[in-house]
Amino acid sequence: MAAQNGITPNVQLETTVETAMYDENACMWDVTFRSKDGSTGSMRTNVYVAAVGQLSIPKIPPIPGQDVFEGQACHTAQYIQDLDFTGKKVAVVGTGATAMGITREIEKTAEHLTIFQSTPQWYVDVPNHKKTISEEEQWCFRNVPFYERWYRFSHLRHIVDFYFDALTSGSETNRTLQETLTEYIKEKVNHDPELVRKMVPAHPPICTRMLVDNHWCTMMTKDNVTLVDGRVEALTKDAVVAKGSEYPADIVIYATGFQSTKFCLPAMEVTGKGGKSLAEHWGDTPTAYLGITTPDFPNFFMTYGPNTNVSSGGSIIWCAETHGRYIGQCITAMVRDGIKSLEVNADVYKKYNDLVEAELEKTAWVDPGCMSWYKVGKTGKVTNNLPDSLEGYWEKTRIVNLDDFEIQVEK
Repeated sequence: MAAQNGITPNVQLETTVETAMYDENACMWDVTFRSKDGSTGSMRTNVYVAAVGQLSIPKIPPIPGQDVFEGQACHTAQYIQDLDFTGKKVAVVGTGATAMGITREIEKTAEHLTIFQSTPQWYVDVPNHKKTISEEEQWCFRNVPFYERWYRFSHLRHIVDFYFDALTSGSETNRTLQETLTEYIKEKVNHDPELVRKMVPAHPPICTRMLVDNHWCTMMTKDNVTLVDGRVEALTKDAVVAKGSEYPADIVIYATGFQSTKFCLPAMEVTGKGGKSLAEHWGDTPTAYLGITTPDFPNFFMTYGPNTNVSSGGSIIWCAETHGRYIGQCITAMVRDGIKSLEVNADVYKKYNDLVEAELEKTAWVDPGCMSWYKVGKTGKVTNNLPDSLEGYWEKTRIVNLDDFEIQVEK
């Protein structure tokens, strides 16, 4: 598809952008980059789009002894290709979505699997998860016009309606969900009091990401699996230390997530008007108008930026498409109307983010007992999630309003 549309010749693979600096006089961005072979280059462009997302730069916590550990170790996003767990003692640090996705397969061949948990999670049972679609259903997908679109929409509609109500802090739906999921966990671990104590969270559902139970709960009851309820304190040459005890390990897998609340900053240095960096502009609490653009950074846009994570259900692909359409309209307007500089108005930006902050206060995400990758650690502010419905956000981004921007045109 990319080749057919003439995109491929304009794509530079295995290349990392290092800096992007705005030239106020020329209304242009100067971008420097480095290729995999170490060579460097630069380019000048009218518009700069940071599309690195929220979950792209791995976060490995600094742990004493990492330099003395003699086994194999890696982050799940930087996997060692030939890693073999057969007959090994494996330690997985973290109990989020990634840990749930990999541990079931590791456990099948490992001599012993030890999982280190800092925050317990809520697990959702999806009855048809990884089950084969029936022949009759497959026939409908192939032969009934628009059946697959109706099928997808009906499921998405249900999820979105349910989540948007359930994420409201203190709502009846949220309380009922907590009771239901508590009983589910208890049943899956055979009411083992120690596992129940470790695995049932004290925080309300949806304040952390809801996880699909990939046989995780039943895996905890196996003889070759140990769940350690506590942060890793240190590593030795052949073990992981937590809660004052050593757990032997040949392999350590960090399922510790990403630098999610920093957005594009860990990947590149972005400098806007007046030589002010994006890091200085944001401080500890990244914000953006519609999660896409910010004052003092003309012609600069983001996809999957601050407060655009669709945690009320839905698809992040949909979110990216929404951003792509909005940015495309901005660029089209620049070409059509001879616009050199397009910068969101500071008052428009502030009004929007005041609204976002007020809506966030109604959600379970802000629960003080809840630790998640949605929050900035120092402030506790939720910087990642969208507190709006999918329809509401779609309506706000559907058509660009140029009155929201300070505009400088070609002379």
